[in-house]
Amino acid sequence: MAPGIRWVTGFLDTPAARSAAAEAFWFAATGTHPSTRRGDGVFVTLLPPTGDACWRAQVTRSGPAGVHVDLHVEDVPAWSAAATRHGATVVHREPGLDVLRSPHGMPFCLVEWEGERETPPPVRLGASLARLDQVCLDIPAGVYDAEVAFWSVLTGWSVRQGVLPEFSWMPGGDGQPVRLLLQRTEKSGDQVSAHVDLAAGPTMDDVAVAVQEHLRLGATAGPRLDHWQVMTDPAGRTYCLTMREPASGRLLSR
Repeated sequence: MAPGIRWVTGFLDTPAARSAAAEAFWFAATGTHPSTRRGDGVFVTLLPPTGDACWRAQVTRSGPAGVHVDLHVEDVPAWSAAATRHGATVVHREPGLDVLRSPHGMPFCLVEWEGERETPPPVRLGASLARLDQVCLDIPAGVYDAEVAFWSVLTGWSVRQGVLPEFSWMPGGDGQPVRLLLQRTEKSGDQVSAHVDLAAGPTMDDVAVAVQEHLRLGATAGPRLDHWQVMTDPAGRTYCLTMREPASGRLLSR
């Protein structure tokens, strides 16, 4: 399967009834603008002022708002075959795209790489500087080791321990605009879900400034923890503003 994953795109999946408000929020929060819609209006790309796009939005028929990742590769069939050997399931296939689920239900896509290589800069939002740069997989403790092993063997990326014991992360290389964080949770069952994180500054004071800007755009604040602030977007999707450095591009662990 060489070469490896060329690019990672995060996808914001939102039911139709809430998609307009949610998309408006994320365009504003990320300093992006919409591409021409595709797929009968279902898909739109969040276009940054500079650099290559690494976030897209999808209107879904039903269910809660969520997130998934697209892994951009040069040989989709080969990568898909490898993913299924390691426990993934293919749920949809079309030219240049395979939709799969991980061994414990996390949706992801393998798509053809189209030459993306330039990571967009962080965005200035009022007094806040932030970067939407991370998808966090929320993994029940009972299946954590198996799910982490799947993502590591699929991507070829190493797993590193985070600052807190319940977190690990996978450095995909300096050229990747979106990285994967792996969180061991205490939720029941064995189904993996995900949320997105924005790097909002090296201190919680910086995070607090970002919180006020996101509230102004229509988000709701949840619990404040030592290293991050839990938020909810207008579609009810949980995300976090985290104490990480956005300006330098260094993707630090939680």
